[in-house]
Amino acid sequence: MEIGNLQKSIEKIRGSLADTIFILKPMNTQLNWKERIVGLISDIKNAYPDIDLKYRISDDIVFNSFDKEVLLYLIIKEYIWNAAKHSGCKSIEFSMSKSEEFYHVMVKDDGKGFLPEEVLKDSSLKGYSTALKRLEIISGQYRIVSDRNFGTQIKFEIPIIENSKPYVENDDKKPTKNNILLKNA
Repeated sequence: MEIGNLQKSIEKIRGSLADTIFILKPMNTQLNWKERIVGLISDIKNAYPDIDLKYRISDDIVFNSFDKEVLLYLIIKEYIWNAAKHSGCKSIEFSMSKSEEFYHVMVKDDGKGFLPEEVLKDSSLKGYSTALKRLEIISGQYRIVSDRNFGTQIKFEIPIIENSKPYVENDDKKPTKNNILLKNA
């Protein structure tokens, strides 16, 4: 039992160090945003070869802020890795596009799902709450739709221009304006 806790602690420290190194070391200027994300996806596919990980990334993703780029990368990394590690899924879909005012991101899995309220209340599960704090820093809005045994879908929008008011559409296409919506499916 104690060895299991030690292994979990080592994994958390390793993840934190990897994030810190990523932030401190200059981004590889030879790689564009899409190539960096494709590299992340390749790492996940290598670690979890039984998961069918599909992705769609617009070619026109360009950032006007290094901070936004780093935080968005770390958020995406957290959600995709969490889906691979914890959901028991067979497939993960990731997409990122941009409109005139927003970056649009979606991560979806067909895993065991969870109750968002429980995950956010559990202080031992720092990944989701850290990602949401990072999203708040870059003025993003999100929507988590999940329920046990039905998988999880996370959508979020980040304004390209700081004064834009993001919203994340509901499944019925009605916007959820400037609030955080946690919804069980």
